[in-house]
Amino acid sequence: MRRLVCLLAVVPALAGCSLVGGGGGEAEDALGETADNLARIRSGTLHLVLLVVPREGDEFGLELDGPFELAEEEGALPELDLDYTQIAGGRRGTVGLVSTGREAFTVVDGQAYELGDDETDELLGAAASLSGLARLRIDDWIDEPELTDGGEVGGAETDLVRGDLDLVAAANGLIDLARGFGPPLPSLVGANADRIRDAARETSIEVWTGADDRLLRRLLLEAELGEVPGPLGLVLGDLAGATITFELGVTDPNRPVTVEAPRDPRPASERPD
Repeated sequence: MRRLVCLLAVVPALAGCSLVGGGGGEAEDALGETADNLARIRSGTLHLVLLVVPREGDEFGLELDGPFELAEEEGALPELDLDYTQIAGGRRGTVGLVSTGREAFTVVDGQAYELGDDETDELLGAAASLSGLARLRIDDWIDEPELTDGGEVGGAETDLVRGDLDLVAAANGLIDLARGFGPPLPSLVGANADRIRDAARETSIEVWTGADDRLLRRLLLEAELGEVPGPLGLVLGDLAGATITFELGVTDPNRPVTVEAPRDPRPASERPD
């Protein structure tokens, strides 16, 4: 459950007609406005995928799907109904996290269980840390951006910004956000940043942003890593020599969400390990 709650850090990742064929200033302006507006996303339906495909062995990662609405009052629970799927060893396992704004539950094999006090506190901390989204500068993650018509995505007409991925900038942005949840994660700087940059093979990033409101609808990041030399390669483990996909989508941002408590929840003490 701790891993699931921490993943809420990436909830909401990130006027006129659509532009076609624009680059340079137009694309940079669209990205900058989208990054500025990340903190404005208070609700919607979340779709998040982090998938790692090693050169050898089974893929691993996670998926997170469902509606959410952040609380207006500090210290209050959000409303959400999320399915968390863990991918490992060629298998998938899914549990649910439900919060009505007053009570919170986890759902295992169709049976709901109340969250314990410590887990509820973790959920509150995760929701409070979402203010860190304002620091997630996705506009720094793209080199040489280009702007085209993105079609309808996430309930709106969009513009699509695509370009080359700055893998170090993206990694450091997500590391900075994760620090709001306590892990003492170091930034990629100096020689380590150079090693990651040199190890990157094929990379790409695409951002779909609302043509009228510049709210993030979808972000897709893909990177293929070669071997990473030195101690950093040992730390990365299966990530070295792997293909990494990160997708973050928000459908219908800022529409009201209402979540009801599940039926017949059992105490947290009865939840299977």
